[in-house]
Amino acid sequence: MLRLTAIVSILCLALLGVQATKLCGRNRQCQCVPHHLCNIGFKDEGPVLDFEKKEGCASTEACCPPNKILQENEDNSWMNPPKKTECGQVNSKGLTFSIQSADGFAQENELPWMTAVLHMNNSYLGGGSLVAFDVVLTANHITSDFDSGDLVVRAGEWDFGADTEKFSHVDVGVRMIVRHPSFDRRTGANNLALLFLEKPLEASRHIGLICLPARNQNFDRQWCIVSGWGKDAIEQNSYMSIMKKVKIPIVDSRTCEALLKPLRRTNFQLHDSLLCAGGELGKDSCKGDGGSPLACPLRSDPSRFEQAGIVNWGMGCGRANTPAVYTDVAKLRTWVDEQIKAHSNANVEFNDDDEDDDAGEYDSSNDSSTQTRFWPATPQQNPPKVDMKTIRSAN
Repeated sequence: MLRLTAIVSILCLALLGVQATKLCGRNRQCQCVPHHLCNIGFKDEGPVLDFEKKEGCASTEACCPPNKILQENEDNSWMNPPKKTECGQVNSKGLTFSIQSADGFAQENELPWMTAVLHMNNSYLGGGSLVAFDVVLTANHITSDFDSGDLVVRAGEWDFGADTEKFSHVDVGVRMIVRHPSFDRRTGANNLALLFLEKPLEASRHIGLICLPARNQNFDRQWCIVSGWGKDAIEQNSYMSIMKKVKIPIVDSRTCEALLKPLRRTNFQLHDSLLCAGGELGKDSCKGDGGSPLACPLRSDPSRFEQAGIVNWGMGCGRANTPAVYTDVAKLRTWVDEQIKAHSNANVEFNDDDEDDDAGEYDSSNDSSTQTRFWPATPQQNPPKVDMKTIRSAN
């Protein structure tokens, strides 16, 4: 009887092992394994893959023939990049794999400073950036309806639809929200808030800080990147699962005012705490991106980035000659420093060297024909896993 019980136990364990193996491919003869454990498409820096060829596997996995599956080997240098020791560093080729032809999307764990702001009920509210290991910079309007105990910050995320990342995300609660006291909902002026975390995050391969700009630094005519999990287009029904990354130009204030005035149908004037970026057809921040960072290369080291702006508001998404409006971080740098010095529990030195949201429409003119909206809008449950072909065709 004991022998029979032992045999049954072994069979059950074997069945569990079979069930844990995810088969894929046309004939279901391959297995879904992490990209770095499949000896296909390898180059010196690690695996390079086609974004569309998922064949039933998660974004972090490859559909691998059994004879190409490798054993885990932590000695690979490309699998063990150093921790981020300076602000603004990126993983330009991903951490465990690179995606070719990934226009519009960030590489895996490419932007270590990027965070998601979530409600305690696991709904997605917007983006943020890690400026100290216990401080997240975001937009005032995505936090305005909540107390600190309602919010959670997620760091190290890339694909909300996958739980198979080599480097897992980290969730941490918020102990204090400090909002800029001069925030003006009518114009978006001073639309910024700081989230102080319950405990500091640890520097790691996929979690790091973004640099802050020098006070009153000007970014006109620079090309920068905006990232987040908001919509790819205003007509989409849901937010993106995989982090977006879009390259856009900074637009000087005078040009921005001239472009937006006809659309606003008011005597529009850009507040001094704001800057503009974008205006390129199909390339923009959008609904769900509120609070996310606009990052520009450091002039002293273009491989690193500093935060020029915070996604604030826009009129539609990706319209030609219609730039979006961002909070100008350099103009508010003094206030940010004062609050971090007063409330942060982390010992951090800052590097000087180097829209639509639940806030809804602006009400400056009571003109319902204007389409100015904060980014993002209604809180949404974490984005569902998105089919890779659907994502690619959306761009």
